[in-house]
Amino acid sequence: MSDLTSACGYDDGRVEVETSFDIVSTRGPTAETGAAAVPFFAAVVDPDGRVIAKETFESRAEFPAGRRKIAVRETVTQRIPLPQRDRGRHYQVLVGLQLTPEQLEYNEARR
Repeated sequence: MSDLTSACGYDDGRVEVETSFDIVSTRGPTAETGAAAVPFFAAVVDPDGRVIAKETFESRAEFPAGRRKIAVRETVTQRIPLPQRDRGRHYQVLVGLQLTPEQLEYNEARR
């Protein structure tokens, strides 16, 4: 993931956060097709660090003939209801790749 940008605004007791980023994919040498599905997530974290909402998505990478690396621009919008307008700055929107349990285990073993 790269080139992350974010913008927010307040409306009717909620903050709306639009986050855009590129998912950069490289086709492996044994790939059989010119397409790949890349699962990712967007989560809202409250001021205490708790995930209060999470949604998963899938980005589709279509590799043109002869290209091994591409970037797909994704945009997600999160709406956070807030009782007080000034508390919006204490919330975070996190985005990342959605790993499988096997991928998590592999990463943990290499720490």
